[in-house]
Amino acid sequence: MVQSWLSEMQARLASPEAPAQIEALDKEIVRLKRAIDRLLDMIETGDNSREVRERQRQAELGTAEMERDALAQHHLVTTIKLGDADLRRVVIPFACGDSFLVPIEGCFIPG
Repeated sequence: MVQSWLSEMQARLASPEAPAQIEALDKEIVRLKRAIDRLLDMIETGDNSREVRERQRQAELGTAEMERDALAQHHLVTTIKLGDADLRRVVIPFACGDSFLVPIEGCFIPG
């Protein structure tokens, strides 16, 4: 029951393009890091106008890294395979309103 629901949700949320998008973001992150390094070298030689561009590249880098991490986590959620024991550890506390750290007694979910 829960396993089929999980599979259905993963299928709905799946993004076949995610691995390619993650790879593209990885390349963009590498490019931005190189650009930042070049700008830092220029700043050290006294070109102060580069400081503004360096801050812009740092902001772009942060954005690209956040996008990549969010996409990678979304992709993981849509492709992970959980067994029945894993699902029970997640679903039962959620359904019973208990914390994941509190032992569950007397809470039963049929199925």
